[in-house]
Parts: sequence; structure tokens; C-alpha cells
Amino acid sequence: MDYFSPTMLTILSIVGVLGFLLQIVGVIRAVQRKEWVWTVVLLLVNTFGILPLYYLLVVAKTSKNASIYSASENPTYKEENPMNKTV
Repeated sequence: MDYFSPTMLTILSIVGVLGFLLQIVGVIRAVQRKEWVWTVVLLLVNTFGILPLYYLLVVAKTSKNASIYSASENPTYKEENPMNKTV
């Protein structure tokens, strides 16, 4: 039952391990950022590292509030008045 050559098995093993590692890192990052939809999707969908790689390189690199609020509308944004500073 030699369906795959040793080279092909090695390549498939490397791709499988890298995909699994990317999935773990992606899930950890999504949990830390409290992005529950991404967490569930990354846990349930196995894409051999394509979806976790997209999440890590595109989604997780952007600021969570950057695309939702402008600076003045951001609830965590605190405008400091230079006149109210104490020395």
C-alpha cells in the first residue's frame, strides 16, 4: 500500500504541522483579542493554515477600534486639555 512516496509524505507532514501551528496561534490571538466569532471559525474550519494565516496577517494586525470609530467617537479615547495639566 504505497500510495505516497516518502517525499510526498514528508511534504504533507510539514504542511499539516505548519497548518496546525498556525491554527493554534490564530486561536490564541483571537481569544486574547476577545473576537469570539473568529475563535469559533478558526476552531471549526480546517484550511491547512490558509484561514489562520489570513487572520494573523490581516485581521489581527489592525487595531480593533481603528475601523469602527474615529478618534473623537472612540469610547476609550480621552482628549487631554493642555490647560488642565498640573505641574
